[in-house]
Amino acid sequence: MATPLRLSDLATAAGAARLQKALGSSDIEAAKSLIYARKYLKDKPTLANLRLGVAPTSFFDHNSSRVGLNTSNPEVLAHELGHAADLGLDPSIYKNVITPRSKDLNNIMDRGALLGSAALSAIVDSDTASKYLNVATALAAASAAPTLYNEAVASHIAASKSGNYMKTLSKLSPGLVSHTLDVLSPVAKLQAIKYIKDLPPEQKHVANTVIRSI
Repeated sequence: MATPLRLSDLATAAGAARLQKALGSSDIEAAKSLIYARKYLKDKPTLANLRLGVAPTSFFDHNSSRVGLNTSNPEVLAHELGHAADLGLDPSIYKNVITPRSKDLNNIMDRGALLGSAALSAIVDSDTASKYLNVATALAAASAAPTLYNEAVASHIAASKSGNYMKTLSKLSPGLVSHTLDVLSPVAKLQAIKYIKDLPPEQKHVANTVIRSI
């Protein structure tokens, strides 16, 4: 079994070559990855044992102290290392409880928005349903806050480690926008449902069909 690649390894030429081979990186990308590794270790020596590897998606897993990469883009590596630098490798209430539980709540609200709203509208009047939907929207927004904060901080840290803050931030912005749309999906659905519930039956059916497809 191959020895896991750690961030301390990536800060060496041999380690950078291992990651380059695994990801199919160019020489320039490999060099940038090595530089990022050294910069992060200079500021956060505690990240030395952070494991790195190829994965279907790019992520930082705080439970296993591991970064997965599905691209050779060094800015993505820097972003995931930004999560590790921000959250750390040691357990904490925010990292191990608040962040994952908020994601779970956000996912539940996203999946159950339409069914729950339909059931609500069937048992209470329109004004009362609107009040409950507003409360649910506020809860959904609150559940999105930790993820949005974590993504913004990780992108800021990654950009600050580069030689060009704005250029790096612009490269990371598509991922940040994608995360934002994902976690705010239940907010948008709940507000749309609040409007849709009072439409005429035919228009309501079409609108609900659209929401189900999202």
